[in-house]
Formats: sequence, C-alpha cells, structure tokens
Amino acid sequence: MPDLSQKFDTKRASALFALAVEYHERCEAYDRTVCTGGFEDDGSVRPANQRELGLINRNAAEVRRDVERKASACGVSLAELKRAIGKAG
Repeated sequence: MPDLSQKFDTKRASALFALAVEYHERCEAYDRTVCTGGFEDDGSVRPANQRELGLINRNAAEVRRDVERKASACGVSLAELKRAIGKAG
C-alpha cells in the first residue's frame, strides 16, 4: 500500500497557505475601501482616525472567524493558522 502521508501533508499545507493568504487579501481589500489616512511604506493603507481603525479591526475579526471555520473543516489547528497568518503578513 502506498504511503499517502506526504500527499496529505502537502494538501494540508496548501490549504493552510491558501487560508493565510485569503485572510490578508480580504482584510487589505476591505481596508482599502475604508481607510483615508494614506499609505504605509509597504503599500498597505493606514486608518486616518479611530472610527476607521474600529471598522478595520471589526472586519479583521470577522474574516478571522470565517477563515478559522474553514481551517477547522480542513483539519488545520487554530495555532497553525495563527502562525501561517503571521508568516504570510
């Protein structure tokens, strides 16, 4: 019987990477619709005030919950997801 562990790990790693990228892309896309404070050196947008900061933080939490649900369905732990999001950012 063939060893499928490598395929499983690759599929899982791909899912983890895709979820981390999805988190960042969705957050950045929303941030660009809300923030009016200019741009950071890395090209990301900057909130101009507390209202904008609150809006983007709320969105980031909602996106995070959605991505966490997807990760759980793929067998990815929340700790793994957290690390991947940190590395992808």
